[in-house]
Amino acid sequence: MRYAFISDIHGNLQSLELVLDDIQKSNVDQIVCLGDVASLGPQPREVIARIRELQIPIIMGNHDNYLLNPELTENHHPWMRASELWCIEQLSTEDFDFLRSFQPQLSFTLDQNITLLAFHGSLRSNEEFLYPDTPAEILEEVFAGQPAQVLIGGHTHVQMLIQHKGMTLLNPGSAGMPFE
Repeated sequence: MRYAFISDIHGNLQSLELVLDDIQKSNVDQIVCLGDVASLGPQPREVIARIRELQIPIIMGNHDNYLLNPELTENHHPWMRASELWCIEQLSTEDFDFLRSFQPQLSFTLDQNITLLAFHGSLRSNEEFLYPDTPAEILEEVFAGQPAQVLIGGHTHVQMLIQHKGMTLLNPGSAGMPFE
């Protein structure tokens, strides 16, 4: 089975459509979204509608959680909080129900010997950042005791592929809002 992982769309429908067009050309069997679907971008409602049409597994990103729990954004930078609150105003009851259906993590069996574990930030928190230069000691703490050989998360908006003690850690980067 061929998987495509998308992440951090952030309400950018045009970028999402470009990514989906590319995925369609790649003979992918299953798309999985690693979270941060609608918050911060100009088209939160439209992106949610498009993602809902796909009927794909979706992981709860930190910004998906902020849409459901706006009190968590009280200490965010004023421009970010204003954008988050604007996005909340755009969404319907059905949109919020859809957001509540997102999962904290998902596991996939790639073959009888390989398991893939998908998350947003890390296994500990959808707000934790994992970068290519994250110290090995931190990776040890984050992945201690989990049996998956392949791990994939989003959140940082930075594409990544690193090896750590027999595990492969991947990040597809942001589909809709690159940082820095």
